Amino acid sequence: MSDFERAASRAGALQDQIPFALSQSLNDGLFAARDHLITHTWPAHVSVRDPNFMRNALRVERASKGNLSGAVTNQGTRAGNRGHLVMHEKGGVKRPSKAKIAIPDRKVLARRSGRGIPKSLRPGTAPNTFRKGDVIYQVTGGKKNRKLKLLYTLKPSAPIKGVVPFHADFDMVMRREVMRVFPNRIKAAMSSRRR
Repeated sequence: MSDFERAASRAGALQDQIPFALSQSLNDGLFAARDHLITHTWPAHVSVRDPNFMRNALRVERASKGNLSGAVTNQGTRAGNRGHLVMHEKGGVKRPSKAKIAIPDRKVLARRSGRGIPKSLRPGTAPNTFRKGDVIYQVTGGKKNRKLKLLYTLKPSAPIKGVVPFHADFDMVMRREVMRVFPNRIKAAMSSRRR
């Protein structure tokens, strides 16, 4: 806070203008950090299949002059809760709430798009499938050239590597942006106060 008070003092601002200007600077930083996480951090560390996923997963909780704190969070978003974002940063083990996790074969993964696995290859909807032990197979071909195709292996859990530096990138962008925009925000607060 002392850095901002010194910057405000150099600009000739009064103490009552600092919280308002700082809250606006924080909000500018929060939106810049959210944009950075969506457009740089996430695509640099994972294979992006749905370009809108992170945009739908992250939202900004704004700061105000009475509450100088804010956040970029996935709380309260369907996509964010579905995405295991904490595990993508810290690593961990994904465990299903009911049955086992269906781990797709590489050929199935190659068919995945922004909408996920095609319906014709999903464990519950793929035609001509059967389960043998912890493996789901699909029967393909006609009577003379029938083949078995491995679709999924069922596991009780799946590891997720921690590779996405959400917090480090957020911290870097926030520090840079808040310091960059604060002088202009305090000047704007001063000029609006004089009116």
